[in-house]
Amino acid sequence: MKTKFILWFSALFLLLIAGVGCEKDSPSELVGTWVLIGFGDVTGKTFREPEPRDCEKCYTISFLTNATFRGNTPTNDVVGTYTANGGVFRITNWGGTEVNEILDGPQYVEAMCKAFHYEIASEQLRLYYNEDKNYLLFKRKQQ
Repeated sequence: MKTKFILWFSALFLLLIAGVGCEKDSPSELVGTWVLIGFGDVTGKTFREPEPRDCEKCYTISFLTNATFRGNTPTNDVVGTYTANGGVFRITNWGGTEVNEILDGPQYVEAMCKAFHYEIASEQLRLYYNEDKNYLLFKRKQQ
């Protein structure tokens, strides 16, 4: 009887410890502030900078360690939640101010909300969308 209790208690304890690691953490490589460089397609035929070009805070996004983000479009402040694991990426909640987007703002918001895959290399982040045919290219913002 005592042996069964110890085995049962040990199994429960191990399950409890294993569950602690299931928090919504973000890959450390993704955490930080990123600035959009442009919109591209994977064929390499198309790449263009976002408009407006002279806006320092436009098209920035900061991924935080608790799976939340905050950022800016040309006209709005945005916040939300995301998941990222093993190259798979998804915005799970997008919100913020609701001023009508201008220039490339609508395309940026749509691409961010449809992104499902990411790659990071040489301090650059690619968020792929449109069935991996297109991507948003970001550079890491130096603090």
